[in-house]
Amino acid sequence: MIKKSSILMLLVIINLTACQSNLKYKNIYGAETINGSFSSKQLESIIKNMVSSMVTASSMLELPANKIPIIFIDSIKNDTSEHIDMESVSRKIGKQLLLMGKFSLIDESNVNHIRHKFNYQNNSRIGDPSAAINFGKQVGAEYMLYGKLTNLENKTNNVNEINYKMIMRLMDLKTGLIEWSDEKEIKKIN
Repeated sequence: MIKKSSILMLLVIINLTACQSNLKYKNIYGAETINGSFSSKQLESIIKNMVSSMVTASSMLELPANKIPIIFIDSIKNDTSEHIDMESVSRKIGKQLLLMGKFSLIDESNVNHIRHKFNYQNNSRIGDPSAAINFGKQVGAEYMLYGKLTNLENKTNNVNEINYKMIMRLMDLKTGLIEWSDEKEIKKIN
């Protein structure tokens, strides 16, 4: 009796394992489908695709060859149910843009810190006043890059599906026009 129940249990486990490995999910939305957890690899893939899309946008290709646009990256919002370090996402976007050599960046997040350092340098008596650097000679940004990461969770028939979507836009600060916009999705299935 014990042998029959053990054999039956073993057959059930083998059958469940076999069924689990044969599950396939159809990608109906054009989103990349992943199994397991949403990782930094998937996030980096999204970032690379978004930056590539922005660099090859017709509005960016129409700029004069000798003109490198100056942008600042505004906060990328995390509208997901997970903790994701969005400051790191912004830094990775900036890194990709600089590596492509198509944009110059202004680090808006450190402007107040830099201003404080300039004031200390210029108003303290530790340095030569004639060699001090004057604050206010910096160039201004022409474009602002901003966006958000969202997710939508759907549970059906013991399958948990989460759709992550990165939405980004590039705004011309002079005109207020959106020069580029794109979104990239990744679908996670557990």
